Amino acid sequence: MEKKNRFAGLRVLSRRAREHTLNMYPPAQTHSEQSGPDTTAQTVSGTATQTDDSAQTDSQQQTQSSENTDSKTQPKRLHVSNIPFRFRDPDLRQMFGQFGKILDVEIIFNERGSKGFGFVTFENSADADRAREKLHGTVVEGRKIE
Repeated sequence: MEKKNRFAGLRVLSRRAREHTLNMYPPAQTHSEQSGPDTTAQTVSGTATQTDDSAQTDSQQQTQSSENTDSKTQPKRLHVSNIPFRFRDPDLRQMFGQFGKILDVEIIFNERGSKGFGFVTFENSADADRAREKLHGTVVEGRKIE
């Protein structure tokens, strides 16, 4: 009898343990918006990009990006790791909501439940920076938020 590997088709990205830092990711972009080589995740010191709006034309996007030169007014997505496994989106929203307007919250799950990390998207980067400074290293239910 042949055994089936239940992990067949999954790729291992890295076997090396890495130090977890609080990373910021730009909001999702469509294929047509990914024109430059800088489409990867940004670290805490990076700047955020505009939100995805597929109804805009290229000329409208260029005009809007030139008007939004102040990075403090652009949305910023924080990667939050080591959150308690019982946390759900409203819990994360409540935890980060005290620092400013949140556009989106997402906790990542697999078939067994929470993977212990998620994302919080703030309306502006100043609020996101403040939340990162205040909550980084905070212990919640025995887990150090990073």
